Amino acid sequence: MPGTLLDELSAAGAAGAIGIIPAPYQTAYGTYFPYDRKLRDAPGLFVDENVGAQLKQLAASNTPMTLTLPATIETVTTRNIVAIIPGASTDLTVINSHTDGTNGVEDNGPNAIIGMAQYLTRLPQSALPRTIMILLTSGHFAGGIGAETFLDAHQNDGLLARIASIVTVEHLGAQEWLPDSNGLLAPTGNPELGAIFAPKIQALADASYNMLKNANAAPGFVLQPENPSGNGTADDPVWPGEGQYFWGEGGIPTANYITGPYYLLNWGVTTADKIDFTRMCNEMVAFTQMQLDLSRVSKTDLSTVSSVITPASN
Repeated sequence: MPGTLLDELSAAGAAGAIGIIPAPYQTAYGTYFPYDRKLRDAPGLFVDENVGAQLKQLAASNTPMTLTLPATIETVTTRNIVAIIPGASTDLTVINSHTDGTNGVEDNGPNAIIGMAQYLTRLPQSALPRTIMILLTSGHFAGGIGAETFLDAHQNDGLLARIASIVTVEHLGAQEWLPDSNGLLAPTGNPELGAIFAPKIQALADASYNMLKNANAAPGFVLQPENPSGNGTADDPVWPGEGQYFWGEGGIPTANYITGPYYLLNWGVTTADKIDFTRMCNEMVAFTQMQLDLSRVSKTDLSTVSSVITPASN
C-alpha cells in the first residue's frame, strides 16, 4: 500500500519519495492515494511512466533535484446523514454508503440508496418488520472518520444495540476498463468483478448470495473477511470498503458490496461511460429486497458467527 510504503521510507530517514505509476500520463492523471488522513513529514509525489523515466535518468547521472510540494492544511467539519423509515419495530436494518469519492463510481452508493429509499418509503409501515435507517457517512477518504464518529457517538445510548444488520453498497454498475497496448484505458466489454464481504454469519451469506443472484450481478462472490483478525481501523481493515468499520470496530453484522475497477481511485477520468445503468438498477432492486429479507431474520441468527458457512444449494 502507498501509505505503508511512505511510512516505512519516513522511518528509514527518507527526506521524500517519488513513486512511478506504470502508465502514460492520460491514464495516471488524477490517481488519488494515499487516503488515510495522515499528514506525513516526508513528502511523496507520484508521476507517470514517462516522467518517471526522465527522473530515473537524472538520478542515474547524479543530477541534483529539488522536490517541493506546496500544500495548505485546513480543519473542516463534515456531516453524516441519517434518515429513518419507520417500521413495525424499533429494531434497525441499516443501509449505508459513504458520501465522498474520487469520481462517479467511487462512490455512487448514495445515489442508489436514494432510489431504494423512494421505494421503501412508499410501503406501509406494517410491511417493514424493522425500522430502516439510511446512514450516509462522510470521511471515507479520511480514514473512515465518519463511520468511526457514528460508532463513538452512540456507544452508550442504546442505538447500536438496536441495529440488527448493516448493508453497505459501493461502486454499483461498474464496467471493466483496462489499459490497452498503449496503456490507455479501454472497455473490455465485461462487467467488473463484484464481491460482498461479510463475517461468517450464515444468514448474511445467504442474503448476500440471493442479492447477487436476483440482480444477475455476475461475476460476483460472497467472501469472508480478508483480514479477520484486523482491528477495523483504516490501518488494519478487516476487508476493503466502508462497511468494515461497523463490523471490525463495532461488531455489528455487516455485508459490504464493492467492486474494484482499475479507475476507481482516479478523479481525472469520466465515469458515466463506465457504468452499466441497467445493471445498477438491477442491483438497486436486489439490494432493496435484501433489506426486506434481512428484516425478517432474527437478531440471534444475524449475530451467530459460524465456523463453517454452508454454500447455497441453488
